Amino acid sequence: MSKKVSSLRLIGVAGILTLLLTACLSVGPIAFISHGPVTGLAISGPAVIHSDCTVDEDTNPITFKISITTNAPATVTYHIEVYNSGRTMLLDQTPNTNLVFTSAATQTIDSGDMYRNDCGTFIIKLIVTAPNSMTAQTTWSVVNP
Repeated sequence: MSKKVSSLRLIGVAGILTLLLTACLSVGPIAFISHGPVTGLAISGPAVIHSDCTVDEDTNPITFKISITTNAPATVTYHIEVYNSGRTMLLDQTPNTNLVFTSAATQTIDSGDMYRNDCGTFIIKLIVTAPNSMTAQTTWSVVNP
């Protein structure tokens, strides 16, 4: 046994990490497991909205179906961000909001209709910051009919 320990000491930390990475890559895609009570996020909405591409209080409202799942009681802190398709410009953002789970459950969030945009492709992100971090996103387009 002391020979095996000596051999592992010679490999070093970098060698062990290389061996682990090689083993993981040879198995295929790696699934990341959440280490916290928030275990799932979902966000969906229409892929395309047909509009005249003007922006005012009456054009291009969109509502997304958003849900957060926990495996235990938790107070979840989240916010929503909207970006242009290249993620180079933050177009809209909600303040941090707390959602209380008294047990393991899935709760739905009302996204409202704050996401009024002219023509183009956009990204909406649901970002959970506590008690553990997770992100979900989807895209949609506003096109002239």
